[in-house]
Amino acid sequence: TVGAMGAAMLSQLGHSVTRENFRDHSLVSRIESILPHSGVHIVLIDEAQHALNSASEMKLAGNRDFWKRVTQGSYPFGLVLSGTSRIKEVVLQDRQLSRRTIFVEGRRLVDNDADDTEGLIGKYAADASLECEVTADLALRVMHACAYTFGEVCKLIIAAVEDALITEATTLTINNFASAYAADTDCEPQDNPFITPEWARLPIAGAVSTATPLDRLAVGRGGF
Repeated sequence: TVGAMGAAMLSQLGHSVTRENFRDHSLVSRIESILPHSGVHIVLIDEAQHALNSASEMKLAGNRDFWKRVTQGSYPFGLVLSGTSRIKEVVLQDRQLSRRTIFVEGRRLVDNDADDTEGLIGKYAADASLECEVTADLALRVMHACAYTFGEVCKLIIAAVEDALITEATTLTINNFASAYAADTDCEPQDNPFITPEWARLPIAGAVSTATPLDRLAVGRGGF
């Protein structure tokens, strides 16, 4: 809801929200008065479609009005809404809002992105102070395993890096990807695109889960 988004923004800006002032118009007014003195110029609302998927037309209009109000003042402020195409559908229903919006749509990766994916693997490995052993088709295997979805590719690379760090390896190898993928999917070795030589024939079943080796260890230690 607008109230929930407004309350979350106020909380992140360091201002408390009480039940007495938890009203949409009150929250938006407070945000408008606080932003110019906050030093904050960009706010990201991730998975913004959750406020829109089952909302009535009145609530959708309320969301659009909220987004317009916080971005139309004299204070230079940008609002980034991240999520599914549902966000674009709702924004386009308001001409004023759509005219001040830039839409950026992520595309699926293709095999020609292999060099960039390989570079990304090397960058993550370097950031973790790991050497990187890259086979000729590692990048293609990674993209295939992640249904050619960029975000999932990043998460799988991070999971493989974490696997290398947890095992105290000094080099990131395809074995770390195999381990990370198996832990995320619980697949048999013949279905693991980092083990089987017939990986290209495996069906693209969808994205791997968001869990990483560190997540699983945290759960085991009582984390959340």
